[in-house]
Amino acid sequence: EGSDRLESLGLYPAEDELFRQALEKLGRLFSHPLTRVLLLSSLPPNYGDEAAYGWRAHREPFEQRGWCYCEVSLAMLAKRRGERVLALTAAAASEAESASVLVQRCVATRTPPVTPASFAAKISGMSFSHPRDDMPLVEALYASGFSERLAQVTKLDYTNLRWGDAEAEAVAAVLSSGAATSLKSLDLGANAISDKGANALTASLEGAPALSFLNLLGNRAIGEAAAAKLREACNERGIKVYV
Repeated sequence: EGSDRLESLGLYPAEDELFRQALEKLGRLFSHPLTRVLLLSSLPPNYGDEAAYGWRAHREPFEQRGWCYCEVSLAMLAKRRGERVLALTAAAASEAESASVLVQRCVATRTPPVTPASFAAKISGMSFSHPRDDMPLVEALYASGFSERLAQVTKLDYTNLRWGDAEAEAVAAVLSSGAATSLKSLDLGANAISDKGANALTASLEGAPALSFLNLLGNRAIGEAAAAKLREACNERGIKVYV
């Protein structure tokens, strides 16, 4: 089966070894705050034509591909600027008057960070060319990239993303995991978070020992009781909070 896999990828054993060495740095590359990630999330109209491509193309949509989900999840971890992740389409590329216009049109929808446990559950139903080999590999690569990046990041800016309670709970799960040991600033301002999301964040503060700034201004659905509870928890930990 190993030789069949190499043949399907068009790799010699020595090339496969180099490929695996490069994979160890996957998380570092995709999650770095300054790298730009391009998502080719739509397939050409004739992608199923084997004669045109000379091989049997995988036709699963982008969202159902395990490797793609891994790369996107890593890219969404810590980048501060939305234009660092672009969802390119042929239509946008053909209609854009300039590179700057293309960037503006193709900014990908920002998704919340995903814990390794949630990631593993998600990819269990996704498509892989070689599931037995690839699924555990992708799971390990994401866990490694997640831990490395979150241990280094000092600021997470998730302002004005139209996020609600589900996204706030995802962020809270990341904090509760204890991975964000260096995080000092968390900005969730101008979203649509309510009491449920605020309470989840309150309960997660213990997992972020370095946090000193938390912004939730502009989340108008947070009631006074939940806001007071959050302020109290932040005051106990010396965290400057705006809510």
